[in-house]
Amino acid sequence: MKLPGFAVSALRIGLVLMAAFWLGACGGGDGAFELKQAYVGVDTEGSGDAVVGRRELLAGQRVRLFAILEAVSADGSPIYFSEARSITIDGEPVDPATIRRWEGRRIVKNLWSTVEGSAPYTEIDSVENLRRFRVESFSHPAWGNGWVAEASVRARRDDSLELEQAQRLSFGTQHYQVWIELFDDEMALVPGERFKSAGPQELLADSSRFPAVEMHLEGALDLPSRKFGLSFLQPTPEAPEEVVETVAGWTEQNIASNRLLLLRALLERAGVAGGDAPWQRIELATGVSWDQVAPGDLLQVGDRWVVLYQDDGDGELDPDDLCFDFLKGAMVRPISAVFVGTGDVDWLSLTSGS
Repeated sequence: MKLPGFAVSALRIGLVLMAAFWLGACGGGDGAFELKQAYVGVDTEGSGDAVVGRRELLAGQRVRLFAILEAVSADGSPIYFSEARSITIDGEPVDPATIRRWEGRRIVKNLWSTVEGSAPYTEIDSVENLRRFRVESFSHPAWGNGWVAEASVRARRDDSLELEQAQRLSFGTQHYQVWIELFDDEMALVPGERFKSAGPQELLADSSRFPAVEMHLEGALDLPSRKFGLSFLQPTPEAPEEVVETVAGWTEQNIASNRLLLLRALLERAGVAGGDAPWQRIELATGVSWDQVAPGDLLQVGDRWVVLYQDDGDGELDPDDLCFDFLKGAMVRPISAVFVGTGDVDWLSLTSGS
């Protein structure tokens, strides 16, 4: 049966309206909204509050990352696609009414990365070598490709570099990136679109807004525990002032670190000056108890120093106890791996001022 002309026209209009409705409901950058930018939001303790920026946590707390995809709707209003309950960008909370779960027709896969220095320790003698210092993205496929990732602060490069007695610990500083990839269907081999959140270049340019976690211990171990996961940079004696100033700036921003600047900061935080610090001579394994010394205290022989970390369980200070060693990157080592034998060492309390 042949339909009248007006019926055919009505049917065509209906099909067009249905298609338009379907496209508008499914979105995907096809007219319902325009995708703009990717962010990583850092959540703590499962609150669902995603902050695009640096967050501080005590060691052992849970770290979750939220992928955030910013878009603009057809009427110009913002949309933030995310699983987060709330979002804060540049210190400003976004309107909760603009936060939605992904409603596009395309399939989203999120690739999670950490942004780290390429080596745990580097000596720098020139501006040219400083420019060769690389901050890179290291992928974490074990974190999955969903909108939410259970993350850690452990340095990825520890998996591929041979660090003597290196230990992977639940404290330190880590920076995060996500690639949000949109596929037309499950069979697509490459994404139709990809949006990257801030990466290595943005970290070096402005760390204040970069998504990061500083997971730290309490008390006198607070500051040194934040330095794990960072690259330690050491200007050589012949390095120009520009190198020294840049390394100092990166250390202050906790992008990288420096052993001597860390020592100065530890002494200043404890209220003692370097030349006037009340060092005491003690002998290892001669009955000094952990009631006298404490985590965060310093041990020194010559120009080599370490931070006391943990007793081995016998209650006495001895070579088997653990320390933080920052000679060529941040490491946890037995005292015996730094100071050979059971002889004299200089001890400085940073907890009592004694």
